[in-house]
Amino acid sequence: MFSLGCDPLPVEVIDAVELETPFIAGRITNAGHAWGYLVAGEPRPGQQEDRVYFRLASADGLRWRSGARATPADLVVGRRVTVWITGPVLESYPAQVAARAVVLEP
Repeated sequence: MFSLGCDPLPVEVIDAVELETPFIAGRITNAGHAWGYLVAGEPRPGQQEDRVYFRLASADGLRWRSGARATPADLVVGRRVTVWITGPVLESYPAQVAARAVVLEP
């Protein structure tokens, strides 16, 4: 599923991407908001959130699908991303979360 080529990934990021179900996958529809980046997509099984603001818990968890490092500058409106989270979900609408890992699609 996720290539581990390029830079080594932190163990917690590898665990999130390989072992856990992502919280949401979709397109960034707003970038640079005070709450982070807004992703609109399909809710995952057992989830109701179809729109989520995420903030990066650590830049180490930001990668391209190939495994190469990505930067916050790569998080632009229209970019397709998959987000794994850490910590609580702030139950606003859209929900707000801390991203443990974010995989960007080219």
